[in-house]
Amino acid sequence: MTLSPIRNTLRFSIATLALLMGISVVTVACGSDSLKDPAADGKLAVVTTIYPVTYFTQRIGGDRIHITRLVPAGVEAHDYEPKPSDLQAINRANVVVYTHPAFETWVADALKSVGAGKSVVQAADIPLPQGAPGAKAGAAGGEEARSASRDPHVWLDPLKAIGIVSRIAGGLIAADPAGQQVYNTNANAVISDLTALHERYSGGLANCSLNTIVVSHEAFGHMAELYGLRQLGLSGLSPESESSPATIADIIKNMQELGIKHILVEPIISQKLAETVAAETGATLLPLHPIESLTQAEAAAGADYLKLMDRNLQSLRTALACGS
Repeated sequence: MTLSPIRNTLRFSIATLALLMGISVVTVACGSDSLKDPAADGKLAVVTTIYPVTYFTQRIGGDRIHITRLVPAGVEAHDYEPKPSDLQAINRANVVVYTHPAFETWVADALKSVGAGKSVVQAADIPLPQGAPGAKAGAAGGEEARSASRDPHVWLDPLKAIGIVSRIAGGLIAADPAGQQVYNTNANAVISDLTALHERYSGGLANCSLNTIVVSHEAFGHMAELYGLRQLGLSGLSPESESSPATIADIIKNMQELGIKHILVEPIISQKLAETVAAETGATLLPLHPIESLTQAEAAAGADYLKLMDRNLQSLRTALACGS
C-alpha cells in the first residue's frame, strides 16, 4: 500500500487575518482619490463575477452590502462574456470583486469602459504565462502554464482561500471604513471555517492507497498540490482544451497500472469523454465540483462552498481508497 503524501498542515488562528490584511489586500482606486459613498439605503453596491468570490464577499459583507453577481447559476464560468447590462452594473458599483485575469479574461477591458472611483479587488495572486492577459514580461509559458502556480482555481485550496478572504475584506473596508469592525468580524468567521475545512481534508486524505486522481478538467492543481495528490486531466485548465489522443491513452494506461477505478467529473461540462474512458477502463464516475459556478438545482437547494467542498472530500476519499 502507498499512502498518499500529505504536506505539513498549517494552523491558522483567527488573528491571522490581521497579518494577511497587511500583506495580501489588493485594492485599486481607478482614477479617483476618493471612493463613492455607500448607496442611499446604507448598503455598499458590490459587483462580483464568479461564485467563489460571490460567496466569500457575501459572508464578509453581510447586511452592509448589496451584491450583483455577473455569472449566474448554471452558466459555465469559463465561457462567460459580459453583457451591456453587466457593464452598467460595474459602472454603478462601489466595489468590484473578481478572481484573476487568468480566469476572468474579460475583466480588464470591462473595467476600462466604466467610470472611476471604485475599489477594485483582484482576489487571487497567480503568476501568469507570457502573453496572457495581465502577464508580466518575461513570465514563463508552455507546459509550465498548466502547473498549479498558473491554475486560477485557487479557492479549491482552503489555505489560499484565506488570502482571498483577506483581500475581499480589505476592498470592502477601503470603500466603507465605517464597516471595518463588521467586515473583520465576518472575515474571521470565514477564516475559522476554512481552517476547519483544511483540517478535515488533511485528516480525511491522510491514509489512502492511491495518490492520483483522474479529473474531467485540470481545475484541481492547487488542491492536489496542498494535499500531495497528482491529477490527470481529460482536458486542461479550460474544459474546452481537450487532451490529445496520446494523452488520453496515457491516462488509460496509468489507470490500469495504478488500479484507478474512478473518474471525477463536474456537474456542468460534458461528460462524454469521461464516459468513454470509463467504458474503456471499467471505472465509475464520481462528482468532483470545481465550484466555479453552481447549477440552478444546487442554488435552489441551498448548496454552498463549504457543503460542496465536503462533498468533494467524500468523492476524493472514495477515489483514492482512503482508510478510516
